[in-house]
Amino acid sequence: NSKEIFNGFSAETFRFLLEIGFNNNADWFEANRKRYEQFVRDPMRRLAAALMPTALDIDGNFNPSINASVSRIRRDTRFTKDKSPYRDHMWIGFRYPRTRISEGCTLWFEISRTDTITAAGFILEKAVKYSTIKKTKVSKIKWNSIDT
Repeated sequence: NSKEIFNGFSAETFRFLLEIGFNNNADWFEANRKRYEQFVRDPMRRLAAALMPTALDIDGNFNPSINASVSRIRRDTRFTKDKSPYRDHMWIGFRYPRTRISEGCTLWFEISRTDTITAAGFILEKAVKYSTIKKTKVSKIKWNSIDT
């Protein structure tokens, strides 16, 4: 439930992401779906919910939907060279409604089997209309520790 408090990621989060990299098939995923939901999907949704107010303070035009902000584990293989059905990483991307990551400003957090990445900025494949962004320090975000 995304309304619960984000309490960090557990070692099981990273273990799941490692294991799916070696077992990237529907049978393994279905056998481990509850682990995915408990240790990967749900904590990512809770983190997105915790960060959403600050993201909206930075730019009130970001999409306020948690579901639109958190990546799906299932890869859309139509648009990628990697044809494995599941990702071994997840991300949160605060961006404008009905836009792709490559179409404007994005605040980004990614977790993989080995590390985490945070970023903010623009990926400009196309010319985009830029809205004014308030100057808000990233330090305003209160991070819980990540338990590895």
